[in-house]
Amino acid sequence: MEMTAGQLIKDLTVLGILLFWPLIPLFWIPVHLFTRLFRRLGRFTYIAAFALWSACALAVISFRKALLAASIHVWPLLAAAGWVIFALGLLLHVWTIWLLRGRIIGTGELGLEIAKLETRGAFSLCRHPTYLAHMMIFWGAAAATGSAAVTAVAAADLLLTLLLIVPLEEKELRERFGSQYEDYCSKVPPLMPRPFRGKKLLKFFSCLH
Repeated sequence: MEMTAGQLIKDLTVLGILLFWPLIPLFWIPVHLFTRLFRRLGRFTYIAAFALWSACALAVISFRKALLAASIHVWPLLAAAGWVIFALGLLLHVWTIWLLRGRIIGTGELGLEIAKLETRGAFSLCRHPTYLAHMMIFWGAAAATGSAAVTAVAAADLLLTLLLIVPLEEKELRERFGSQYEDYCSKVPPLMPRPFRGKKLLKFFSCLH
């Protein structure tokens, strides 16, 4: 049976997420757990992470038919909302990449560039907008595609982010930035942005100047 354009988009979205997601825990958990070791390794850290990711990517490609076939029923309205959340998550992710530039790949943690605490734009709304973007992308895609595999990834990402990655990153940032980060924490929530208020709205757009 010939595949429709809609099904092709769903399958590519599912495969894209299944291929991309392992990079997050494979890189960030070791880097935050053993920061001093990976600072000594420097750029070789990326080679090690790529080698591990390649094994995961090979497994995804090898079992792609089974992964794509596993599905759950999703109401059409929920699927439509999922695409909206997915798109907003992608936009948020692009925004954080634009703000962080090279630091999005951990150059600060690895000591490859001068440390700078980003507090503009999306980072004035919550301390970890990149991880919030990931959650929106994964849960949005899970609802939009009805993929059981993406739903499992979204659940795993949520648990690892809340229980391991964010706590480890907060610890590392406190060690790097000290009182500056403590002051930032006192003003900005970790993941869920607060409603806009007066000066906060101005700071929200400060990164555009």
